[in-house]
Order: sequence, then C-alpha cells, then structure tokens
Amino acid sequence: YHKHFASSPEREVWLSGDAVFTVPGQEVGAGQSGRPFTVHTTAMDITVTGGSRFRVAMTGPVTKVGLTSGSAATIQFRKKKLHNKILHPGETLEYAGHGEPSIQQTVQ
Repeated sequence: YHKHFASSPEREVWLSGDAVFTVPGQEVGAGQSGRPFTVHTTAMDITVTGGSRFRVAMTGPVTKVGLTSGSAATIQFRKKKLHNKILHPGETLEYAGHGEPSIQQTVQ
C-alpha cells in the first residue's frame, strides 16, 4: 500500500497470493459514501466500501473472491471484453484467467 493510505480518499492495496480483508464501517455525513477500499490483482480490481469482509485467493491464473459480509463488491476485470460484476454477501466469484467468470452461492 502507499504511504498515505490512512489519509487518502481511496485506500488501495496490491495483492499477489491469498488474503482476508475486514474493512471497518465508517461514519459518513448526508450525501457521502464511505471511502472505497480496492484490492488490485493481476486479473481484476475488487472495490468495497466500509463494513465488508472478503477473501481474495490467487493460485496460478485462478482468482477467487468471496464476500462474507457487508456491502456489495464491484469487480472490474483487466480484460476489457469482460463486463464488471457485482458480488453480494454469500457469493464467490471464480475467474480462471480466460473465458467468463462464474459466481456461485457460498456454502455455509
């Protein structure tokens, strides 16, 4: 992450591997939304706002994103021919690095 992470209007990290993120909820005023939190990977960018918990796992060309709780996550793919996806709590997206990504309900 960059050195002004805490004070930046956008919080960003770059990931290679596997990580679980808990993004705390934030008090915001009327007409405002929480500061976005974005995880950049080689295949996609995952953006959430506060109050979210999610996991990003990269194994070779395969990337999985599971949203455990919180607001929806926006997935923007680096390959421009793929459409952005919205991931809701309880869903997992899997992208093999080619073809179309799939979204499945997470078994609890």
